[in-house]
Amino acid sequence: MNAKQIYDAIHQIAPFDSAESWDNPGLLVGSPQAKADPLGLALDVTPQVLSLAREKGIQTILTHHPVIFHPLKQVCQGSPVFGLIQSGITVISAHTNLDRSPQLGTNRVLAERLGLWEGSLSPELDEMGVLGELPPCSAPALAHRVKKALHCASVNFYDAGIPCRRIAVIAGSGGSLLEQAAIAGADTLITGDVKQDVFVSAQWLGMNLLEVSHFDLENPVFSKLGPWLEETLGIATCQLSPKNPVQWI
Repeated sequence: MNAKQIYDAIHQIAPFDSAESWDNPGLLVGSPQAKADPLGLALDVTPQVLSLAREKGIQTILTHHPVIFHPLKQVCQGSPVFGLIQSGITVISAHTNLDRSPQLGTNRVLAERLGLWEGSLSPELDEMGVLGELPPCSAPALAHRVKKALHCASVNFYDAGIPCRRIAVIAGSGGSLLEQAAIAGADTLITGDVKQDVFVSAQWLGMNLLEVSHFDLENPVFSKLGPWLEETLGIATCQLSPKNPVQWI
């Protein structure tokens, strides 16, 4: 099994040409012929992920966040790309194309974890999120539910004083879609990396807003993607980023 075969398998369920125009998914470092069994899985290439991949003899890593996102003017020692090349490790990244995947995408897996998956991504959210319904509950109660379901350390929230019924879920940084969620009839948005102005907008819109860490929203995709790759391709996978390295007190 080589990296090209992994790329082709991902392309079947999350076509790389479905990614946002500003995105940079694909085979970004290394060789299409690199050995990919076992296959490493990680949200990002961090020093810890690279060290663990070296330790386990992994030659190909599938990441969600592109290891090369902005144009590079230099590749220096101490950078992830330098470390990968030095280690002979190939990286395939599946980002917004995986967010949009209705089969095994980040938003589908997240919505399933929260009990909100209704069978499709939301066109009102540019297919970058899910709209679903829950029995009415308060914003604090929903925050506790999310915290338990995602095993995360904390959930920040704004309580608009209305029940959470129609929920929009956007993995990653989805604050820019707050107004679209409101237009679609959502009374609550769950997303990550929420800026202060988005919390203010939620207050003006009268919407509940829950902020979860970017990592905890997106890392669950590997709990489904890994087993699917193992079953489909007959390979072994190794989760290289099993828990959030950022801590809270």
